[in-house]
Amino acid sequence: MRYYKITTIGRHQDWGGEPTHWLEVNEDGDAERQIIDYPNGNVVSYDTMHTEDAHGALPVMVVDGDAEWWEPYAISREVFEDKWKVHRPLNRTI
Repeated sequence: MRYYKITTIGRHQDWGGEPTHWLEVNEDGDAERQIIDYPNGNVVSYDTMHTEDAHGALPVMVVDGDAEWWEPYAISREVFEDKWKVHRPLNRTI
């Protein structure tokens, strides 16, 4: 698994500012887990048991032949897990 943290500029301004995406990505380049947090406190999260909701979905093909581009955004598993402990999805059905 690979782990990344990236803030997207100029998106979702109406939902709380520029979101930061925390991603766990498998060897195929697909996200296994994701947290999206916004400066105003809104947070959504997804995993393989909770892949989508009204606000978004777990992305596929996150890293598709462009692993080098993602290198500056790499974080450790520990950093991701600390964030995940606080913001994992609730056990619910969509």
